[in-house]
Amino acid sequence: MGIGERLGNVFRRRGLKQVNVALAAGIPPATLSRIISGEIENPWHSTIEKIVRAADITWAELYDEPRLRLLPDDVTKAREFQEVLERILENDAQQKEISRRSSFSIIRDPNRRLVSDEVENLPTEKIPDEYQRLDANRAYRVHTDAMIEARIPEGSVIYALATQNIASADDEIVVCRLNKKLYLRRLDLRGNKTVLVASNPRYENIVKRAKDRFTLEAVVRMLR
Repeated sequence: MGIGERLGNVFRRRGLKQVNVALAAGIPPATLSRIISGEIENPWHSTIEKIVRAADITWAELYDEPRLRLLPDDVTKAREFQEVLERILENDAQQKEISRRSSFSIIRDPNRRLVSDEVENLPTEKIPDEYQRLDANRAYRVHTDAMIEARIPEGSVIYALATQNIASADDEIVVCRLNKKLYLRRLDLRGNKTVLVASNPRYENIVKRAKDRFTLEAVVRMLR
């Protein structure tokens, strides 16, 4: 049983309205509807967490075991195991999609020099129609594997919407400049801090200091 079907079962059992939960979770109601209908088969784990919190659903209830009592350590281990499985499935699906029709155009240049920026602006790159429909107006080549678990491999080309509206970019994957370096990270504005979060355990998250110069360049547009 997929996660969408499980959510639908809980919503029906509890009499929850999708639009109310979506608004409380801060996601478009259409996105929640597509998840529950199964149109989005592999939604982001962070999106499911937002839905679960907004609907006040326990993970045990979601997986049809409402009487199960787990110790805090058991919950932590279960979530870690679930995340590992999800990463394995996502990486497998990513490789299959890349070979068939990837959401990103893979470009490799074996002779390119080592660059310090994590992304490189491609001003002459043609943006595909499907990304233009998502308002993408910039293209970047990725020079890092910092976001590999978000299905953005090194050497890929990503498409983004140029913006400096930092508040609207919270929890989004962004291209930003910290001091003199361009980064590709997930922006986290919780706790009155600006944190650049990597999706690769080899990279540490970066917390912006008061003396740092930070500029938002663009928000990455990704196809589900």
